[in-house]
Amino acid sequence: MNESHRELLTDQGIISDLLKYEDRKFSNAEEHRFTFIIPYAALAIVLGRLLDSWIVFGVIMLIPVYNFYRLILIWQEKRRRRQSIKNGGFTVITDKLTHIGEEQIYEPHAGRRSAHFSKVVTFFYFPSGQWRVPSIYRHYSWSKNCHLSGEGLMNTSVPENEFYLVLVNNQTEVGYVYNKKLFRYEKEGAPHESEL
Repeated sequence: MNESHRELLTDQGIISDLLKYEDRKFSNAEEHRFTFIIPYAALAIVLGRLLDSWIVFGVIMLIPVYNFYRLILIWQEKRRRRQSIKNGGFTVITDKLTHIGEEQIYEPHAGRRSAHFSKVVTFFYFPSGQWRVPSIYRHYSWSKNCHLSGEGLMNTSVPENEFYLVLVNNQTEVGYVYNKKLFRYEKEGAPHESEL
């Protein structure tokens, strides 16, 4: 693709995408914990009053207390990861897409009938790692020309395409990917690709 047709990818665009992805990842975990807090707290109160037993109340209250504790840990981890991303805690490398595949995975989530069933998830595979395509309505929402749906993302990506891979510090997975057919990355303060 012609150099002038590729959109400029900046650190701010990457940060925007990474933060949206992090929010999406943590929202499932947060919802899952919330579904245990209120119903079990209500059950503990009702049974404790009906049976006039503080022991029953205390034992059942362990479930929402534990889930509230786990929710606090999730919020702390989310805040720590978001702060790391905002401070530039990521690295951008280039790699070639080897293939796109789907896997059946188990992922608990709340608010749906099938809350404890597995689902099919799409992955992009690279020699340096894999990227789980997030279920986000629009990828690259900051972009003027390249905001894509999940289907559009897969339609524009074929094996052997070169991608920018964003590796978030202290994480084993690829944080986000950008097809070099659509984007040209310039690290802020670094010389432009054309100057190299």
